[in-house]
Amino acid sequence: MYVCTTNLDDYKREEWPTGFVTCPRIGDRVESKSGKILSVVGITHRFPQYSNSLPTIQIELHFPPNSWALRELLKNDPSR
Repeated sequence: MYVCTTNLDDYKREEWPTGFVTCPRIGDRVESKSGKILSVVGITHRFPQYSNSLPTIQIELHFPPNSWALRELLKNDPSR
């Protein structure tokens, strides 16, 4: 099972895929149900939470490096 996570507030409530044809790789893009796209920036293979459950793969999503969305976010943030 795959679990997609992000620390971006505007993307946390998106419905991200929980299954993939193959395990995503760093740099792959993932599209939410509503059409928002983020890039895979981290992959963590996790032990099962319970003895009768399966291991999971946590997929960390964020803006791709050098993306237009990231530049706009930083440009509009007065604290940076």
